[in-house]
Amino acid sequence: MVDLVASNQLKLYYQNYMESGTVTVTSENTSFPEYRLYDRAQGLLFKGTSHPNPFVIKADLGASGPYPGIDTIILGANHNLTGLGLTLAFSNDDVSYSTAKAWASIAGINRQSFTEASHRFWKLEIESPAANPEIGELFLSKALSFERNPNWDYGYGRLKKINRLESQAGYAQKTKWGEMRKRRRYRLTKMESSQRLDIETFEDVTESIKNFYIEDLQGNLFFAELPEPLPDFVAEQGGRWGLDFTVQEVLD
Repeated sequence: MVDLVASNQLKLYYQNYMESGTVTVTSENTSFPEYRLYDRAQGLLFKGTSHPNPFVIKADLGASGPYPGIDTIILGANHNLTGLGLTLAFSNDDVSYSTAKAWASIAGINRQSFTEASHRFWKLEIESPAANPEIGELFLSKALSFERNPNWDYGYGRLKKINRLESQAGYAQKTKWGEMRKRRRYRLTKMESSQRLDIETFEDVTESIKNFYIEDLQGNLFFAELPEPLPDFVAEQGGRWGLDFTVQEVLD
């Protein structure tokens, strides 16, 4: 019997190593402080008070390693960097830097992947900004690519936030609360223990309350949350595991 599973790869970006480091910026508006770069609330902006060339955001991951492997940078949807040149570089001494990735920023979410590297210092240089930089979220992360994807019977839809109030006479009043949000329902089966452990680490890091980025089975990248904690894993034959879980989009 053919094992019907989805063909595209599901990926999670849930670690933001800026959270565990010391972050410095060229300038900071104290009403829009630097920690907003990594507070997992993309509607709360970091803002600079100047715009020299380059504007630098630097993360020091600490004097002692080992340092985590990083292979992805994600610039959240809310920013004013469209069209600007961005360069991510790393170093172990904060003097000699090597480029991990250079690209021209686009509107909306920017996700850039590169060869995994483990270093103490990471810096993002914003080239020739015409205005003080504004950024909602900045993720230094490592992709969790699922070894085994969800089954074909996964759910693909949108959450509609509608409040319906009906009078005694049968008249209905409907109120729309915000925009529709992406929602995905996944059923994982026959997972190896290694994948179960990866998902447990995801659960430990996010504590089921922190927002994260997900690339779904259609290649859509969006900021997401677990609307409820992950349920228990289901033990299957042959030492395999199953799990059902839901994610939904987080708006500004």
